[in-house]
This record gives sequence, C-alpha cells and structure tokens, in this order.
Amino acid sequence: MPRAFDITPSTTTKVQVNSGKSREVAFTVSNKTDRPLRARAVPTPDGETEASWLSIPAGNESEFGRDETKLITVKVDVPPNAKGGTYPFHIVVSSLSEPDELYAVGMTVPVEVRHVERKFPWWIVLLVAGVLVIGGGALGLAKVLRHGPDKPQPGCTGEVECRALGMEFNTDRQGLDYRDFDLTQSDPAPCQSSCNADGRCRAWTYVRPGVQGPQARCWLKHTVPAGHSSQCCISGVK
Repeated sequence: MPRAFDITPSTTTKVQVNSGKSREVAFTVSNKTDRPLRARAVPTPDGETEASWLSIPAGNESEFGRDETKLITVKVDVPPNAKGGTYPFHIVVSSLSEPDELYAVGMTVPVEVRHVERKFPWWIVLLVAGVLVIGGGALGLAKVLRHGPDKPQPGCTGEVECRALGMEFNTDRQGLDYRDFDLTQSDPAPCQSSCNADGRCRAWTYVRPGVQGPQARCWLKHTVPAGHSSQCCISGVK
C-alpha cells in the first residue's frame, strides 16, 4: 500500500537545546491520497525521550485537502533537570477515519540536550520572604477582621466532587475539536468556564499536566464526541 502521507522534517541534523529551554521543529506533511481527509499528528518519543516533552501547540488534528501540504510544528520542552545527551523523536500522521490503513511514520529527529547548571539566587528568596512576612501578616489580619477567614473553595479533586460540578472524572472525549489552549492552572474549572462562555462549544476535555506537555491543556468541541475512561482527562458536556 502506498504511503498516505509524506513527512519531511525541516532539519536532518541534531537540534541543539539547553536544559530548561524549548525548541520548535517543523515538519512538512503532504496528503498523498486521492481524497480530502482529517488527520491527527502525534509526536512520538524514541529512546530516553519523555513524551511529556513533546507537544503540537497548534493542535494535533488538521483538515487536508487532496494533495494538500501543511506545516506541523512540534515543540520540545526540555526540563531543567534533563541530563545531557541525545533525545530522538518522530511524528506519526494518521487518518482519523482509517488510522490503521492510512498513516505514515516520519523519520527520526535527534535533539541534543546540553545540561546547564543554574545557580539559584537565594538572596531573592530571603528578600521576598521578608516582604511577605511583614506585608502578608498585616494584610491577612485586616482581611480576617473585615471578612472572616477564607472559606475553602470547592474543586474537582475526585469523582464525587467532579460530578457535583457537572464534570466527568477520568473521562476523555476525543475529536471534534475547534480550539485548544494551555492552562496556567492544574484545574479543569477554567476549561469548563471557557466552554460555557462560548456559544459554539458543546463539550470540553481537560488534559492533565504532563500528558500533552508540561502544562494542562483545554480542548473545546463543536459537537459532543463519545467519552471513554482515561486517567489523562476530565471532560464535560455543556
């Protein structure tokens, strides 16, 4: 069977990056079938590379016209504690409707990591701690006197709490996405709120940190896809 896609990386030499930094690697992907299709690109680690280092900022799914070529960019986030060495990866592109029949595996791209030791400026910690002790104590006392102690905020920390908030604990609803973005908090509530505020959104999936990158990620869906059990995610239907 002929290849369904042609995958060409922007470089065939080692991509160099320091620990604690990130780099982007572009791949040219061409639809070689005789029809338009929707495809998913998955960055796949090789050797000692961690899957959490690899993500596609623009989203994993794309519409391809017949003979259409698109640029897919993979972001490589190297943690500060990564050892020096070579960490290879490749991408797999497959049709959503026929993933076992229409797919292609790209060539391996080696990422050369240089470990850099960073001395922590402890004087900043001491300075900030002093400011917080002085200012925070006064502010906290004033707040308690005016409003009373803070009440604990509810959150989705388990199945019972999630159900109470209209969320589906350990549930992934794959596909039918029209928007995705990183979250600054490890909390599904902002993802749920974004869907509720968007007239186009019908369902959402929150992906926990470390699955598609170091940060949590929110996927908004224009149609309600089927859900399946997975510890990667928390989902919901509007």
